[in-house]
Amino acid sequence: MGKLRTIQQLVSKSFRQIKPKGKLSLPVIFIALLGLLPVLSLLGGSHSADFKSLFGRTPEKATEEVAAKAEPARETAKTETAAPPATMPSIAGGGDYSIDFSAYDPITYNRLFPTQIIPPVMRNTGTDPLEGANHCIAPCAPSDNTTVESLAPEDLALGQIVAFDYYIEVGNPPACNSTEGDCITIVAEWNAKTTSGGDFGYDTDYGVFAAFIDPSDPSHSEGMGIDAKVTSFSYVIADEGTNNERIVGTIEICGLDPADQVVVLEVWVVLQSEIPEGTTGNVQSRLVSSYTSGTSDNPMVCDPEPGENITTSAQTIPLLRVREFFTSEAGIEIVKSDDQDPVNLGSQLTYSLTVTNNGPAVANDVVVSDNLDANTTFVSVAITDNEGYIATPADCSEVGGVLTCDLQFLNPGETVVIQVTVQVSDTAPYAGGGGTDCSGGGPYDLINNVTVATITDDPDKTNNADCEPTDVNPPNCGDCVVDGPDGPVCRNTEQAFTVDPTLIADCGTATVVWSITGNGAIPNPSTGTSVTVTAGDVCSGSYTITATVTCSDCAGDVECSKTININTPNQLTPPPNGSATVDCPTLAADPGAPADITDACGRMVSAVLVGSTDTPDPIICDGQRVWTYRYTDCAGNTADWTYTYTIADTSPPSCPPALGSNTLTCADNIPNPAGLLEDIQIGAADNCPGAISSEIILDSGPAGCVDGSFGRTYIVQLTDACGLSTECTFSFSGSCEGACTLTQGGWGNAGGKYPWNNEQGKAPTLEIITFLLEDEQYGDGELVLGDVEEGNSLTITNPSCILVLLPGGGKPQALPGPGAILNGNNLGGDALANEINCVPYQSRYHQRNGRIKNVLIGNAIALQLNIWYSEEVNGVPLGDMPLNGICMAIEHELPDTIVTIQDLMDLANQFLSGQLNEFPELASIINDAVTAVNEFWDECEPSDPPAPLAGTAPVIQTDQNANSVEQEPVPWNDAQLTIRPNPASDEVELAFPSGLEERALIRVMSMDGEMVRTEKFVTVEGMNYRRMETYNLPAGMYWVMIQRGENTLVQKLVIAKR
Repeated sequence: MGKLRTIQQLVSKSFRQIKPKGKLSLPVIFIALLGLLPVLSLLGGSHSADFKSLFGRTPEKATEEVAAKAEPARETAKTETAAPPATMPSIAGGGDYSIDFSAYDPITYNRLFPTQIIPPVMRNTGTDPLEGANHCIAPCAPSDNTTVESLAPEDLALGQIVAFDYYIEVGNPPACNSTEGDCITIVAEWNAKTTSGGDFGYDTDYGVFAAFIDPSDPSHSEGMGIDAKVTSFSYVIADEGTNNERIVGTIEICGLDPADQVVVLEVWVVLQSEIPEGTTGNVQSRLVSSYTSGTSDNPMVCDPEPGENITTSAQTIPLLRVREFFTSEAGIEIVKSDDQDPVNLGSQLTYSLTVTNNGPAVANDVVVSDNLDANTTFVSVAITDNEGYIATPADCSEVGGVLTCDLQFLNPGETVVIQVTVQVSDTAPYAGGGGTDCSGGGPYDLINNVTVATITDDPDKTNNADCEPTDVNPPNCGDCVVDGPDGPVCRNTEQAFTVDPTLIADCGTATVVWSITGNGAIPNPSTGTSVTVTAGDVCSGSYTITATVTCSDCAGDVECSKTININTPNQLTPPPNGSATVDCPTLAADPGAPADITDACGRMVSAVLVGSTDTPDPIICDGQRVWTYRYTDCAGNTADWTYTYTIADTSPPSCPPALGSNTLTCADNIPNPAGLLEDIQIGAADNCPGAISSEIILDSGPAGCVDGSFGRTYIVQLTDACGLSTECTFSFSGSCEGACTLTQGGWGNAGGKYPWNNEQGKAPTLEIITFLLEDEQYGDGELVLGDVEEGNSLTITNPSCILVLLPGGGKPQALPGPGAILNGNNLGGDALANEINCVPYQSRYHQRNGRIKNVLIGNAIALQLNIWYSEEVNGVPLGDMPLNGICMAIEHELPDTIVTIQDLMDLANQFLSGQLNEFPELASIINDAVTAVNEFWDECEPSDPPAPLAGTAPVIQTDQNANSVEQEPVPWNDAQLTIRPNPASDEVELAFPSGLEERALIRVMSMDGEMVRTEKFVTVEGMNYRRMETYNLPAGMYWVMIQRGENTLVQKLVIAKR
């Protein structure tokens, strides 16, 4: 066996050149020392690296064990372990472990040199530094194995790290109380010579480069107990100097326990970086032996008998047929290009050399030789290499114009780019004749040849060399100068210019061509050393005259130029400025452009509008507006012309025509103040734009029907935006007839007093009813509703019964008829209200107080009384009045046969008698029309037309100009108005107090401001109670207002969906 390396030898070895073709840098020395840390820890001279306690035995004993187990041809003997005493627990024996020795497939992990990597120590704590060096690919089925039982030269790079796999299966060793668990030792060897004695194998300078447990391996399956780790490893060189020279490594692994299943030990050795040509044979590696190596003599702690053999077979991993380092095929090619062509004299030029291994085998000992052109000088080299061995500029050297780069090896498919920068000589030839390759035969200004070589067989060597020619530009010519006037010059003048080619350095024979740009002209063509230029016909501008000189003895054309300016003097004289005086700003319009003028060169110039300025801005009434026009000649000279307006408004606004009228038929056709002002805004006019404000300064008040006529006069002041005012008078008048009516509420008000033709001018309600009912001109003792002949009627003979029956409420419909009569002819259908009984119908047709539950009956009684009442009080035959001649609003359209109010009364009786039951919709139509008539002349005064009010809380004001004999108004409290609904009768009762007897008005308004009902009445002193029908009001929310003088009570009324 070989000798044991000492620490001094190993350290000395670490500092000497490890990689024959490269220098060991400081990082490499550090890596080497890091790999020797286990050895240096001995401090006593032994090579053995022990991370726990240096094996627990002497270096001499370790040497003897290694020597005893290192015979290359010996198979490890199987050793049986005796059973332990019955009083002791089972102990670990060799049979508790099995080891499978193999090599990781080189095509699965990175090919790296030892100088490129720092190996893990004891146990890998991250990913494997040799990425891809795994026993298998997850999930590690048998087909996923990535180890091999032999190695092939086509997959290996000379000098690379070769990784071996020790797949340790842990059986059932005892649990060790030691913090290190159970331990085993593995002895393996790697030959440094081939089987045929060739000087090639694993590099003894590196020996065992690394040994560590790799938990990142997918097949590694370790329990949660003690971590397995390499506690020490060492190697010796056995049979050094002989054909059996080999590396013998001893590796101890501890931390094994029963929970472990598979522990992966990864071991690195290094392939020699050189192989002599003609070398044959195989290079052998083998698992020599393995045995238990527990460190305690206490059988209760761990293995009491170190040295028990672990059963293994004779496992060898040969590197087969090393001659294939020369015979494997690798398609090496090289391509060369230059970064510029042509190149200038004295400049730098960079060549790109692209070396590619097209496979299939690894290309070893790859060397690039670049022959630089004699007219260039080497400057620098840069290498782009991202795979395998990373070549650097340090791997290149230039001697005598030849650059040599040692790329070591190229993986299949790998490409390395070498960029070579050279300096082109100032005296390089520039004859031309280049091209992109050297196939033309030249001559070439510069030429560069490159070759690539490898020890690996390359079946196609035609692409192992390339040639790149580069043309060189001739030297640049010197400068030239154009001689002539400097300017500025006038338009249409001529100037002469010359150029002297003899002043151009290295020119030789010269040819001159002239060109011009800008505002000038020359003959076409213009050649020779002189030229005449005619300046353009412009006021302001320039031209540039250029001489282009072509020389025979230098590169490129020579250009020289001269620029001449053309100017025009500022001599613009605009016409006199203009002015005017106008009333309004709108009349101060653009006056238009002034006449054209000529500039200093006689060219016509037009004025262009600049804009206008107002003082003040904006002008409301008086002010000044100035319009500005500007003349600009072609030289940019300017002159302004202005037109000034003085603005002064002296005219007031004019009144709108034909707003008044004396032929109105209805007082409600007279516009109210707000409506009048709206009409005035539409028709008023002013001489100038702007808002016209209007204010009523006199109003004669609302029109009433007096002596058969009505009228109203307004005086309105109109003021324009300038404060100028005028007064406009608008008169409205027409004729009217003064009828007298009462609502059914009025006729049913026992305490009411209404206009009458007596000395007092008023009479109580019952007195009026009695007269009308009994007078032979009117009732002649009775008031009949319906039709006695048809057998459905109501005859009232007792005046007091009207006070009982009215006001009526409830749904409008026909008289109850036969079967419903309480007083009268029940079978015939003719009911009576007389001295016997004022309640003619059964109780369901009356309120408890006797009032009729039929609003149409109540309104019809009121209408018949009103026909008599109007004729008696005012002498106006109400029944003869045409409905379309009255200024009242009847909501629904009546039949064409209903012309007069008497016709409406007859229609009501016809419906009440039941003759029109097939037209139930007429009930509401007739009732609304009768109600409108009853309310229109209420208490002998025409009612005001209903006006919609906006907002949610209406405010009702009285006209302060209206004549009034009322007392001072008594304030009301809104909370004093109470609304009591009665859904059974479709009516509500309004309850409120009053401090005196006076006229009042009930108004009902929807929430969107539409007035839906009005009713006049006279209050009594004390509490007042008024019933109001609601059957014809749609479901919703309403404002109910009671107005007395200037005071108004307001409450909300909600009608639910029926």
